[in-house]
Amino acid sequence: MPKRREPQALHRLSAAAVKTIITPGWHTDGGGLYLEIDRTGAKRWAMRITINGRRRDFGLGPIHKVTLAEAREVAAVYRSEAYKGIDPTAAKRLERAKSLVPTFEVAAHEVHTRRKGVWSNGKHADQWINTLRDYAFPLIGAMTGARQSG
Repeated sequence: MPKRREPQALHRLSAAAVKTIITPGWHTDGGGLYLEIDRTGAKRWAMRITINGRRRDFGLGPIHKVTLAEAREVAAVYRSEAYKGIDPTAAKRLERAKSLVPTFEVAAHEVHTRRKGVWSNGKHADQWINTLRDYAFPLIGAMTGARQSG
């Protein structure tokens, strides 16, 4: 008969225990949240979860900057996203890339502004941006160069 797997207990650590534990290693709080202590005594929060069959480890920060309650909140969000098959760091990376990469329309206007004096005739510069405005912007104006994951 196969071994019955019990659900992981949550909130095994207390705030007092976090301060007093000194043994190097990974000390579980349950649900994939760990207090990691290295040989030098440095303590940090870590999250170990499985996303789409692949184990992922996430650093959540040192204990002097991230409290136990904050680490539990972040862990709950990460568990929820992992259950849906979403990699939390990949989603953040994509959002960051989207905010850094301009849309095609913004980039085209920037090129037009910078290159306006290069054309031999101002009319050519106007034709160039007007053509993009009429034909390209409605189709691809809102697109960015950021890669989509998924």
